[in-house]
Amino acid sequence: MLKQLPLAMTMKDLNGNEKYHYIQKHLPTEPEFIEKIEAGDFMLFGDNCLVFFYKSFPTHYSYTKLGRIEDVEGYLKVINQNSDINISLHQ
Repeated sequence: MLKQLPLAMTMKDLNGNEKYHYIQKHLPTEPEFIEKIEAGDFMLFGDNCLVFFYKSFPTHYSYTKLGRIEDVEGYLKVINQNSDINISLHQ
């Protein structure tokens, strides 16, 4: 993932609990069953779908954990939950 940075993208809203974006490159995965998603989780679904979660909820899906947003409260204040967002990732 670090080799892809910096990366600018538009993330679409899905299910009123996450923002996602499919990247062109396929990334290595280490999927694991996640019983509960936490707001602020940053994960990889499959091998090319980046996902930021903004709500906590139980799930039956498997994800590769990539990281976590440190300032979850700040993230929740600025995210528009029902629309696309433009973000950039960098080291």
